[in-house]
Amino acid sequence: MIKFETTLMDHEVKFTTAQYLSDFIFYEVLMAVVRLCAYN
Repeated sequence: MIKFETTLMDHEVKFTTAQYLSDFIFYEVLMAVVRLCAYN
C-alpha cells in the first residue's frame, strides 16, 4: 500500500512539473509574440 501511494505521489509530481513547464513555455511564446508585435 505504501509503495502504491508513493507511486501515485510520484505521478502527481511529474504531472505538476509538466503542467508548470507547459505554462512556462506558453508564457515565453506569448512574450515573444508580444515583442514581435511591439517592434513591428
